[in-house]
Amino acid sequence: MTEMPSIDTLHLERSTMGDPLLMDEVLDLFCDYIASFRDRLDAEASDEAWYDVMHALKGSARGVGAFGLARACEEGEKLVGEDPEKTASRSYKLKLITGLIEEAIAEAQQLRSTNASG
Repeated sequence: MTEMPSIDTLHLERSTMGDPLLMDEVLDLFCDYIASFRDRLDAEASDEAWYDVMHALKGSARGVGAFGLARACEEGEKLVGEDPEKTASRSYKLKLITGLIEEAIAEAQQLRSTNASG
């Protein structure tokens, strides 16, 4: 079974009009942006803070074609409200999202080095 890529390169190429320099810049911005959220990922955050982080990550992920990360964040957006299991659900979701962030960053760096050598 082939592992799905973290970033949909066809989506990214369309978004950057096939310009490898623009693609590298978008990937750099994406990596910096999502990495900046790692310290803000907190299962015990207020509903507003939790939702804001999930929403921002979802939008950024969609922009580069990291659709698995975007879906996980969209599911994470729903973990607000009075659910007594909310913190446990968020903790589980954070493990998944953190792994997806790391995979997306690693793949973005790989794509950048491919562009640099190609």
